[in-house]
Amino acid sequence: VNLDELDLSVVNDTLTLKGVRYGDEANDDRQCLRRERLRGEFARALTLPFKVESGAVKAQFDKGVLTVELPRAESDKPRKIVVKS
Repeated sequence: VNLDELDLSVVNDTLTLKGVRYGDEANDDRQCLRRERLRGEFARALTLPFKVESGAVKAQFDKGVLTVELPRAESDKPRKIVVKS
C-alpha cells in the first residue's frame, strides 16, 4: 500500500481506513496457481469501545506497518465518584 493512497479518519467512536492495494506485475513466462494477496480498493470501519479525542490522533507508517494512536476523549473517561456518609 502506498502512503499517498491511504486515507484514515476518525468520527466519534469509528475509525475508517481506505486505500488501494496493487498486485504484483504478472510475467508471461510464469503461471500463477494461487494468489495470497488481493489487490484493488479496500475500506474497513472499526467501531471503537470509546470516543476518541480526534485532535490528538497520531498515525505512523513505517516499513509497511501502520500504527495509530487513539487517545480516549476526556468526556468519556471514567471518573471516580466520592460517596459521602
